[in-house]
Amino acid sequence: MLKHKVDLEEMDTVLNTGCEAGKQEQRMNAIATDENQRLWNELDRVNFLTQQLKGEREELHTHIKVLESSLHHSQLELNDWQAQFDQLKEQHQSLDYHCEVRSVAGGPGDTTSCTVAWADSLGFSQVGWVLIGIYALRLCEGHTEAQGSSRH
Repeated sequence: MLKHKVDLEEMDTVLNTGCEAGKQEQRMNAIATDENQRLWNELDRVNFLTQQLKGEREELHTHIKVLESSLHHSQLELNDWQAQFDQLKEQHQSLDYHCEVRSVAGGPGDTTSCTVAWADSLGFSQVGWVLIGIYALRLCEGHTEAQGSSRH
């Protein structure tokens, strides 16, 4: 009977140890399950952010293309304006030279006809060429005054 009691105590110890090991395994499984769930939640969050960033990147790419196109058109328009400016500058220099020649030849004379012809060649409206004519007269008067003061 003593042997039987010892065997029962041994079995009880083994059983208690097995139960303790089972409880420990359950705790470890619960911890692993919680960690697994946390990682899945984190993966879902990262996937959501990735999709959101991809969408934002595509929007930025589209916006960049629009800006590049706008820049290109602006550069073309700038080139057109520069060409018009260069043409007007050249014509202004021609008119300035013409007024200078007239003033050297005997005074300002009638600069209206040359101014009107010049303005018409540029396609100015009546108001535009009148303003240019006034400007040209002032230029010619300025040349005459400058020459008059240099003659004294």
